[in-house]
Amino acid sequence: MSITFGPLYDLSKGRNLITPGGRRMGFKRDRFTKRPSASRLVRTIGSSTYPLQFCHDRTVVGLTFNQLTGSCVTHSGAKAQKVSIATKAKTGAGPTLNWADISPRQSYNQTLDLERGLATPVGQTLPPLADTGLYPNDYVHSLGLYGIDPIGKYAPCPSPDGSYTDSTPQNLVELTLEEEESMGMQLDPGAYDLSMAASEYEAETFRVTASGLGCCSYIFVDTAFENWDPASGPIRTIDLSDPAGGGHALFVEYYYRTAAGLWVVGFLNSWSDAWPAVPADDVVPNSPFYKPGRVEVLSTAVVTYGSQSIAFDTTLQEAA
Repeated sequence: MSITFGPLYDLSKGRNLITPGGRRMGFKRDRFTKRPSASRLVRTIGSSTYPLQFCHDRTVVGLTFNQLTGSCVTHSGAKAQKVSIATKAKTGAGPTLNWADISPRQSYNQTLDLERGLATPVGQTLPPLADTGLYPNDYVHSLGLYGIDPIGKYAPCPSPDGSYTDSTPQNLVELTLEEEESMGMQLDPGAYDLSMAASEYEAETFRVTASGLGCCSYIFVDTAFENWDPASGPIRTIDLSDPAGGGHALFVEYYYRTAAGLWVVGFLNSWSDAWPAVPADDVVPNSPFYKPGRVEVLSTAVVTYGSQSIAFDTTLQEAA
């Protein structure tokens, strides 16, 4: 059975990975999904309510990545996995992960390798790895198959240009046998599909987020998003017809309710703390949590212009 999420924009070819300003994207909408509904996860959390505002512990979230490839799915996923693992460790429900961050490069390359194999007919030579972006479904599958490694293990971090990432065009290379056989940690991604229905997105996403687990939303972003000025307030609309737009994956770092009763989602963007390109003292009016490297979007806009969202109830299989 095929399940379609959100607007019917076609990102199946991984188009528009680079905006005119050089920003990187790379989310491709899942063509199908076999993940359980997050309504199951919400029931295990127990609470039927959620606070009016919440922000993940930023000492756990850590630095903002500086994404240089179409690997937003793995950059955002790395943060979601990290906070979920940390939450379970605090409650004694899982081991501690003593890494600065999970490697987006390893997850990106291994998932590209998986997708390439699935797309290449039997008997044909595999093409070189290409920076085409990812389907979240394949990313989740590859996590279960290969596990994760610490950032910087097989490629330098910071990268040669000083960016906080180990995924660069220069190291978009074949995984070696050593890399495939010596992943540092096996895990159960614990992926659940969050509802994108307007009446359910907030109830599910905010309850899961406030429980300390990581969530990612996958939306279309346009030129106005790339050039967003925090002083203008949370993003309300996105132009789906923008030829420079594309699919982008974002980690839900926080949310809050405005005095006017509007719900705002604060995403940690993977375009670095130098984004958006506004004065360092610029702020979102009345936002309790905004910092550079983030973007705020009304929850109504997330469900209108988004395709899907995933909650990660991640469980490590062994201590690092």
